[in-house]
Amino acid sequence: MHGEMQPAALGAGMGRLRERPLGELWRIWRQVGLALLGRGWDEVRVWHDRARDRRMMRLLGERDMRDMGITRQQAEFEINKPFWRS
Repeated sequence: MHGEMQPAALGAGMGRLRERPLGELWRIWRQVGLALLGRGWDEVRVWHDRARDRRMMRLLGERDMRDMGITRQQAEFEINKPFWRS
């Protein structure tokens, strides 16, 4: 039973939820769901931007990289990262 919640502890937390009207519970769940979807969408946008930026980096010439202060090896390292890695 180590690390598991005792039935009494579960009941105490659920009691507070049971005291709320059903409409309020739905509103709370909707807000939670929308917040989670928003965070997920933000993460997808970040991944998309990273993938786009790395594709564009492939097109840079030596002079462009020198202007940015990076070497070809540094650029290749960044280009070869998966989109989910920063």
